Amino acid sequence: MDINPKMAFNKIKKYSVSFEELQKHYIIFQKFTSHNGEFRTVKIGEDYFSYYKKMVKGICSGTKNIEFFNPSENLLNFSKYVFDTGNFQSMSLDILDIGNDVYYVNELQTIFGHIKEHILMIENKPGKLKFKNKKWEFEEGIFNSNQSFNLRLKNVIEKLGKTLHK
Repeated sequence: MDINPKMAFNKIKKYSVSFEELQKHYIIFQKFTSHNGEFRTVKIGEDYFSYYKKMVKGICSGTKNIEFFNPSENLLNFSKYVFDTGNFQSMSLDILDIGNDVYYVNELQTIFGHIKEHILMIENKPGKLKFKNKKWEFEEGIFNSNQSFNLRLKNVIEKLGKTLHK
């Protein structure tokens, strides 16, 4: 196998810069809460997505063992409340599934990834949700290609356009 030295050097340089920017020397302790899995809800602009992270060997994060489902109105409303309270425009919210529509936020992340072109599927149809006229509406389509970066960029451009035209 031939290795392009310039390409290898550039990748190492890029990795080194990323590594230097990581937060270090932090530890966060939290009370253990028994749970069945995690709901992940994502908001990008006015678009919402959700899926379920199933537990594998006692963990949910990073297992890539996801399940698509039709999120309950309670879950969506709770997620919207968290996103609105923080005025978040691009955020991932992990919520522990402990049952009975009781929600514990486990994690909020601005940097998040996913392995599929879609991160919401209802009745085997990929799409997104929007909150319009005080209700949740589903729109079918592929909106999360390129790990949602296209959608994130579109949202930023729209926000800049509104700001510049004020």
